Amino acid sequence: MTAQLPSAPVGAGASNETILFEARYSAAGLEQVADLVLRVSPAPEYRMFLDPEFEMQYELLSILHRLGSVKVPEMLWFEADPVVLGRPSSSCAACTVGYRSASRSTTPPAG
Repeated sequence: MTAQLPSAPVGAGASNETILFEARYSAAGLEQVADLVLRVSPAPEYRMFLDPEFEMQYELLSILHRLGSVKVPEMLWFEADPVVLGRPSSSCAACTVGYRSASRSTTPPAG
């Protein structure tokens, strides 16, 4: 399966394309919903930097999240193969104002 992304960034960020989306999936028999962010490396004609070092950005954000010294979202995966989305991409949990888990069950609590 492949997906085609727009060629020009639309409305979010200058260093990469940012797409906010809601993922629905099943885990341990429960339906889950997660607010996620897809970051897509910019097309060469729209790059802010000659070498965006997109994978290094992913690694740095992963380390900062793991250390907890800077509040950054949990990085979930990195995809270097441009066949998947046309360019390298990464995904992370969405940050929200205040506290909220990035993953929540759609099943109401018992009781």
